Amino acid sequence: VSFTKRPRFFDKKLPSGHLCQQIAVMYGNYVLGIFIMGWCYFPAKGLSCKFCSIASNWGEAGLGKQNVKYITPELAKEAVKLALATDSDRIKYVMYSSGSFPNNDRGFDIQSAVVKSVDEVINDNIRQHFTIMPPDDFSLIKKIKDAGLSTIAFDIEVFDRDKFIKLCPGKQKFYGYEKF
Repeated sequence: VSFTKRPRFFDKKLPSGHLCQQIAVMYGNYVLGIFIMGWCYFPAKGLSCKFCSIASNWGEAGLGKQNVKYITPELAKEAVKLALATDSDRIKYVMYSSGSFPNNDRGFDIQSAVVKSVDEVINDNIRQHFTIMPPDDFSLIKKIKDAGLSTIAFDIEVFDRDKFIKLCPGKQKFYGYEKF
């Protein structure tokens, strides 16, 4: 077992004044990670997934409390541009993740805008992946693909229906196992 080297971009300041590490992180040695939204609608409704780490990692005592809670397309673009300027030899993928929005289609649109913005500064060899709640309007999937997304994973989390209902109460209430 070995640890990956600390990215050179972590302590560099962006034009916005944020440290790059407040916007982007490395997942292992080759994946640049952007967590578009550091909160989720479900815990606010008392319906968080039973295994969720958002509250503990972003809460008052959490390790990421200084990180930006909502990454705009402009912030994502700034961070990726700087990360590529300093660590381009490492970055092979950009991976996005986000908590759930109260409106699945609106959330998908917001997230598509981030992907499109980042796509403007990466080269064709860098693939973009998203773990995301699916939209209600499936035609939006083409929109995010056209924005530059290479692959997508819809976060059903648990394939067993009864376990899904028990472990993912917010996803069950606001989207549903059958729709997944």
